[in-house]
Amino acid sequence: MTAAKTPRKPRLVFLVTEYYFFHAMRKDLASATAREAFDVTVVAYRGGSPELSPDSGLTAIDFPWRRSNTLSQAALQFFPELKRVRRLLADLQPDILHNIALKPAIVGSLTAPRGAKIVNTLTGFGFLFFARSLLARIAQRLAAAVLRRVGFDGGTLVVHNAVDARHAVERLGIPAKGVRLIRGLGLDTVHFAPLPPPPAETPFRFLMITRLLYMKGVQVAIAAHERLRAQGRAVELVICGATDPENPSSIPQEVLNRWASLPGVTFLGQVADVRTAIGNAHVVVHAALGGEGLPRVLLEGSACARPVIATDVSGNSDIVVNRETGLLVKPDDPDALAAAMAWTMDHPVERRRFGDAGRARVVAEFASNHVAADYDALYRSLSPER
Repeated sequence: MTAAKTPRKPRLVFLVTEYYFFHAMRKDLASATAREAFDVTVVAYRGGSPELSPDSGLTAIDFPWRRSNTLSQAALQFFPELKRVRRLLADLQPDILHNIALKPAIVGSLTAPRGAKIVNTLTGFGFLFFARSLLARIAQRLAAAVLRRVGFDGGTLVVHNAVDARHAVERLGIPAKGVRLIRGLGLDTVHFAPLPPPPAETPFRFLMITRLLYMKGVQVAIAAHERLRAQGRAVELVICGATDPENPSSIPQEVLNRWASLPGVTFLGQVADVRTAIGNAHVVVHAALGGEGLPRVLLEGSACARPVIATDVSGNSDIVVNRETGLLVKPDDPDALAAAMAWTMDHPVERRRFGDAGRARVVAEFASNHVAADYDALYRSLSPER
């Protein structure tokens, strides 16, 4: 008698630009529950990312995406990349294709094999939807048309904040039933535990953790810092994060060099574990101009019981409750940011209260277990075996 074949698990494929990004979030996107139910494959550029552990339950395929720092270069690269992804997905034959970030969402949506259920996660509408050039507006319309078609064909768009959810429905025209709000990519609130404040003799230190882009408001924080120094305040501004020369909003190296020479300004570059930097700081600052999804730096800072100052833009305001867990200020306003920074320096009791309240909010609403449960429910609702 021939032994019965073990039925194949449905295949869940993640299409991501950088594997390190997925690796940091995989407990939530590909939780143990999802790995039990699906054969999980991650397609991403590996680079120097950590190796998979034997018990990870994941298969990783290295896919070197081509990046460009202008929309015109991106347009020239688009069709060759489309062909490469189409061939790969034809081999993998996913039952569910989960595309993370805008580029994989567009490419994956256009190349998904017939019958595959599509999930597109946008971590924020980012530079493309923030830019106002003619080419950007054309690209916005094309991207919206692709995302809208997926929504009408039964696909799902996952966004991380309520403003983006409304934008997807009201401005992009995606049907409401095809838009799902999931609060971020999850944060390990055991790993990011409360940290004691810096020693009393430490100079007052503000911390930014961000890519070095104009869109992230680094120039605004530098200007605010200079205003505080001009007032005679002995403050420090520490900035963690890497350059991104291929991003249209990248800050030129010569500008970064000039800022690094300013009194009290320190650039640490990319750091492996941001907890040390958070522990050495009094306040975490996120001065983004817009295009945010659910900024991880605000979750990490709050989880470590640090007060936060953020611009009042979508994503930031989903995390920060003004004068409860931190302060919200107008974007692109160095004077407003400097005033908020000075206020936190002068109010130590409120700083501690903000930090404690921020930690409680992250644990209650943004912790990994909540996000993992939301994604598990989404995948199971799309599984061909349900």
